[in-house]
Amino acid sequence: MYSNPAIGRALLEPLLRYAAMDLYPNRWAIHDLGSLYPNITGHNDGQDEHMPIEESANMIIMALSYTQKTNDLSMIKQYFQEFDGWAQYLVATTLLPAEQLSTDDFSKPIANHTNLAAKGIIGIACVLSSLGFRLLHAAG
Repeated sequence: MYSNPAIGRALLEPLLRYAAMDLYPNRWAIHDLGSLYPNITGHNDGQDEHMPIEESANMIIMALSYTQKTNDLSMIKQYFQEFDGWAQYLVATTLLPAEQLSTDDFSKPIANHTNLAAKGIIGIACVLSSLGFRLLHAAG
């Protein structure tokens, strides 16, 4: 994001487009766009790698970072519903994370994982920060 925010947006855009298509049945952000590289098949069955807090917070953090670096609100406005849903998921689940993977996915899924709680809190803070709140308010 620091050297070229356009690359960050280009990386987020396919995930956001897929989320906006309402093919993914889960309330949280998808882990990846499918396991049949280079084909984007998604996970319409919801059976992707189980990292709901990790990925939802990642999407919000990266979107806010892009917006801060560019002052471009278009992504937040276009995908407001997705960001809002992920933020609501984080608020409901972050304090006591259910058993799930984190970035340390070489380890087994862990319940009440401190790193996941911290990541979720950061994601929520991005939405509640003065800049993040203004962006989401302007988008809604």
